[in-house]
Amino acid sequence: MNSMALHELLLIFELALILAATTTSQPMPSCQETCGNLSIPYPFGANEGCYLNDSFLITCNNSQPYLRKGNINVLDISLNG
Repeated sequence: MNSMALHELLLIFELALILAATTTSQPMPSCQETCGNLSIPYPFGANEGCYLNDSFLITCNNSQPYLRKGNINVLDISLNG
């Protein structure tokens, strides 16, 4: 198998993994959808079972959203790119 074909095969595999992760992992119906004025769309989430993985955790303290369990204030979430 030449390197171009291998590269294409790997790209297809990566796209399949991304598609599988976004279509089969869905949040529970009881997930918190907002924190203050911020809308929290999946794959982000504020409750266990509501986010894709720990990188997408939004901690809501006194209606202020923070990334993961840190002190980085989240001002906006965009799923466009």
